Amino acid sequence: MGFARLRAALFAAPCLALALALAPNSAHADQWWGGFGPAGPGIPGGLNGPVYALLEHQDLLYVGGDFTQAGEVACSNIAIWDGSMWTPLGAGVNGTVRTLAAYGTSVMVGGDFTEAGGEPRGRIARWDDGWIPAPPPLDGSVQTLYVDGTTLYAGGDFLNSGATPLNRTGIWNGADWSPIGAGVNARVSCFAPFGGDLIVGGWFNLAGGTAVNRIASFDGADYSGLGLGLNGPAWAARPFEGEIAVGGFFEFAGTELTFGVARWDGIAWQPYGAGLGGNVVAFTEWQGDLVAGGWYEISNGIETNRIARWDGTSWLGFDDGVDNRVHAVATFRGALYVGGEFLNASNVPSLRIARWDAGSSSVGVALSSGLPRLLLSPNPARSLVAYSLEGLQSLTHLRILTPDGREVARKSGPLGTSGRLDLSSLAPGVYLVEGASGGRPLRARLVRSR
Repeated sequence: MGFARLRAALFAAPCLALALALAPNSAHADQWWGGFGPAGPGIPGGLNGPVYALLEHQDLLYVGGDFTQAGEVACSNIAIWDGSMWTPLGAGVNGTVRTLAAYGTSVMVGGDFTEAGGEPRGRIARWDDGWIPAPPPLDGSVQTLYVDGTTLYAGGDFLNSGATPLNRTGIWNGADWSPIGAGVNARVSCFAPFGGDLIVGGWFNLAGGTAVNRIASFDGADYSGLGLGLNGPAWAARPFEGEIAVGGFFEFAGTELTFGVARWDGIAWQPYGAGLGGNVVAFTEWQGDLVAGGWYEISNGIETNRIARWDGTSWLGFDDGVDNRVHAVATFRGALYVGGEFLNASNVPSLRIARWDAGSSSVGVALSSGLPRLLLSPNPARSLVAYSLEGLQSLTHLRILTPDGREVARKSGPLGTSGRLDLSSLAPGVYLVEGASGGRPLRARLVRSR
């Protein structure tokens, strides 16, 4: 298995003496609501295409994506769910909806479309009991929207609005677009407020001319990096308990091994436990916990299935999760809603949208410690590091990788359950140690000291 697949499928503990796994339990599968399966008598039904955006606004749930049917209701890429039935938003839009944001009594809609309600619209539209005049058109996809009072922020792949250069970022003041600073040099995927500044995340490595790594803070005049940033794209950001939660396709936040999800406290990066095993693309807060949705499937060889919640000490799953990618999460009338490409939530048919109801037992799976693990000592290490296994068969191999997946050392097996690795040829820095035992993949963080 290649490193790209490994990092999308696995996670390991940021502390080398810890590995975590999911313990499945289907006792509470009935908490996934059964109304989003194939439409029929008493079943409103789900959607016939992917869901990319969810928004609760004025006691309605707005759902955007790439679909033409919501239950038995014809619609065009956007619909409203009122808790019991689907309603189209007029004639909808003629392309994929990627993001939604509340703007006063209106809903701002961003995506890949060029028409809304049959009228020309340039990747951004505005709904207020009908399609009404919207901000000026943008020349590329809108991936994220954020509203602060009467100010609308847009991010994505666009470069201009008419003759105004924006470089993938835009601020709309009610009349015209202007860039956020001088913009950035690659896709913007998320915004979040933090300490009076605006956090901007995405795929870029230059923000207003400042070198950064996929995430930056804008103070109204200039961009600055968040420490050493991330070693892969940022997809989602959200304030949570005085910090910024960031999700994406990365292993490292700064020098911390975080596996797809990390937090920034204004000074340094910290992990959320052992992280999650792949792309984290959406956050919401539900019952005081942080909920993360994404594409992750396996954590240390055990299925996690794309949806989990952080309760302050560990990640908890929702029964058996869902069977394909999650793109959006939101709350509506006390329930948790999940949107994406899946067809089932646990054993409950749920066509690209699912609802987890609160009220009885909390969740059905939990991440727990005390399971098989790979130990490295000392760590940091200078010339030699000892490895040992607990509760596993002999190692078949070990290799040392740089954070971007380049192999710099390998030891082939069988290697037994303990031994040493020679680090003398490695430059000082942070590495991943990857191996396998009894068919179980293992990874751990290693620091080579000077």
